[in-house]
Amino acid sequence: MATMRLGLLTAHAALISALVATIPRAPPRSRFGQPSTLMLGGGTKTLAFRSLDERKAVAYLSSFTSRISRWGESEWSLFDAPPLKFSTRALSDGVRLQYFDVGSTGGALKKDGGLDITCEGLRVCLRPQRGGIGRSKQEGVLFALLLAEARQPLSPLGQAGQLAPSLFLPDTRREARLLAQID
Repeated sequence: MATMRLGLLTAHAALISALVATIPRAPPRSRFGQPSTLMLGGGTKTLAFRSLDERKAVAYLSSFTSRISRWGESEWSLFDAPPLKFSTRALSDGVRLQYFDVGSTGGALKKDGGLDITCEGLRVCLRPQRGGIGRSKQEGVLFALLLAEARQPLSPLGQAGQLAPSLFLPDTRREARLLAQID
C-alpha cells in the first residue's frame, strides 16, 4: 500500500513539476500597467474568483500552510524542489509565511524573506517578499496546489468560492489529491 501510494505521489509530483516549469516568467502588461494574466515565477500570483467567502478562504489558507509546514525533504523532492523552511503567522486576511535559511555559523536559522497569501476581494494573492535565496519554484508548487484545490467544488477552497474564467494552468484536478495523500 505504501509503495503504491509513493508511486502515485511521484507521478503527481512529476506532473506538477512539469506544469510549473512551463509557466511564463513575465506576463504581458495591460494598458493600465497591471499584469493581464496571473504571474508565476517571481512576482505576485493570483487566483481570481467569481464569488468568494473570505472567512472560509482565510480559514483554509491557514490549514493549508500548516500542513505544508510539516513537509520534509522527501515531500519537496517529489516536486524537484528543495525543502522550504518557514513559520506561519495569521493575518486578518490570510497568512504570512516567514522563510528561514540555515546560517553559516552553528546551523542557526536566519529570517530570509517570506510570502503573504491573502484574500483581497474576489482574489487569493500570493505576494513574495524576497530574501537572499530564490524560492519561486516552491511558491509555484504552492500556487499549483491551491489552484488544484480551488478547481474541486467539494474541497474546502472550492466550497469557499467559484473560480472566475481566467488563464490558469492546465487541468490539475488530480494534484488536489496529492496534498491530502502526502498528509
